Amino acid sequence: MIGSIGSRIVGTMVLVVSALAIGGLLLEGAVRLYTTKVAPNLFVFDHELGWIHKASAHRYPMGDGASYLINIDPLGLRGRPHDLSSDRRRVLVLGDSFTEGFQVSNDEVVSSVWEQLRPDLAVLNSGVSGYSTLQEIMLAHRLEPIIHPDVVVMMVCGLNDLTDNIMPFEFSIGPRPYVDASLRRHLPDWDAFTPLLLPVPGARWLHTHSFAAYAVYRRLVPTLHGDGTSYHEDWRRRVPEPIEWQVMENLLAGFAPGRRLVVVAIPSQGDVASGDHTFATHLGEIAGRIGVPFVDLQPDLNAGDYLESDRHWNAAGHAVVARRLASAILPLGDVTASRR
Repeated sequence: MIGSIGSRIVGTMVLVVSALAIGGLLLEGAVRLYTTKVAPNLFVFDHELGWIHKASAHRYPMGDGASYLINIDPLGLRGRPHDLSSDRRRVLVLGDSFTEGFQVSNDEVVSSVWEQLRPDLAVLNSGVSGYSTLQEIMLAHRLEPIIHPDVVVMMVCGLNDLTDNIMPFEFSIGPRPYVDASLRRHLPDWDAFTPLLLPVPGARWLHTHSFAAYAVYRRLVPTLHGDGTSYHEDWRRRVPEPIEWQVMENLLAGFAPGRRLVVVAIPSQGDVASGDHTFATHLGEIAGRIGVPFVDLQPDLNAGDYLESDRHWNAAGHAVVARRLASAILPLGDVTASRR
């Protein structure tokens, strides 16, 4: 009798585990199909950079009642592929979501409008959502041997770049490289991100390998952790703001030698509305100390250049920035130096 009961219990457990496994596989398959055919994922995890664009990906999101195209080229750059055999001078633009511009179509993003204004230039947009200055520099080191840019434009965002450089994770994505309070660089640190993972066995593996688990994470993380402010602030308080500025200066100073670098200050919508120039002033001082050209976008932008429901530029904002950069890069002189 006891043996029979034990056998039934084991059999039931096997059935339950099998059902859960089959259900999990079906869910994984469904999510993979959805993210491949309906709403393709534009990012993949990377062991050095944290995450990168998925090469040759595209998506048709909705905006203002109509769909538009977001394209990622084979190099992981935003927009249509460039002919690298062309003798046009090349501008590599580094930045985060402002530069990437997923809120507008390929033809409206800053790099495309800039090319339309300056057909003598090939403007290659390597902006990636959530990136810090450190990640942008690390990505540039990968791209430069392929692209051989004549000019590198570093778009620095006043909204979050100072903090992103010292944060070991992006709350909604995953771990990333960062700089600590002693100015040492670190590769992505999963230990710092672990408290944010789903509370299940194998959470780290599932986060990076399972489409379904990552989709569940993106859905549940606001419920589990709110907006992440508390955990984020716990980390931010470990590095005082003067050190954040020192990190920024060290990164730019170490990146500038051997390349024609232009530093561009992107003001937040709040700074534009209030007229606060603190961020641009500090960044301009850093550019002056390391001896590189500096462009402040704040005088060119107004509240109408930002989306009403989002902190990013709308199409008009991208056009304003493109016009300013198309003009600002012009007086740099001969930038046809031999391609590295």
